[in-house]
Amino acid sequence: LSSFRAMAASGTSGFAVVASGISEALVTTAGGIAVAVEAVVFYNFFHARVSSEAFSLSLRSDELAETCAEKAADLRAAPPAPGGTPGPARAAEA
Repeated sequence: LSSFRAMAASGTSGFAVVASGISEALVTTAGGIAVAVEAVVFYNFFHARVSSEAFSLSLRSDELAETCAEKAADLRAAPPAPGGTPGPARAAEA
């Protein structure tokens, strides 16, 4: 934008008039690319870490579901706690 202002102010055009504006635009572009590269690196790092944790959590939840399914019969057959109120399964049996 500063190049266009310089051309309008001087009333002429040419490389000498726009050189400083082009230089400014290139520096700004290089800064933007540097920030974008860092952002992509951090995004990929955190995305991989979250994916790993999600996979681990999925495995643990599957293990918990299997354990609950295996132990369900044992829990239903267990005697009631002393002095406790019967649970929903015991209330249905009574």
